[in-house]
Amino acid sequence: MKKFKTLLTTVSFMLLFYLFYMVYYTPNKNDTIFRILSILCLITAATLGFIDGLDYIYKKNSKKIGYTICILTTIITLAFIFFIYKVTM
Repeated sequence: MKKFKTLLTTVSFMLLFYLFYMVYYTPNKNDTIFRILSILCLITAATLGFIDGLDYIYKKNSKKIGYTICILTTIITLAFIFFIYKVTM
């Protein structure tokens, strides 16, 4: 399960940054397919990061690290969503 989660997180982040690159440099800034795909990749990566934080809280008994991961994942997700809308408008 851990290898699958790590692989899925890596692929999600790679797709996310590739789609940011495509959205930023395409002539059509309002392309909704790129925006939807980048938000879906971001949601996948954020969910996996949040699950990893919960894993630290409940299974590894490290509440400080777990809460830090959950909070940072939420903040970074909101920042990226704001960035997606700012770039594509």
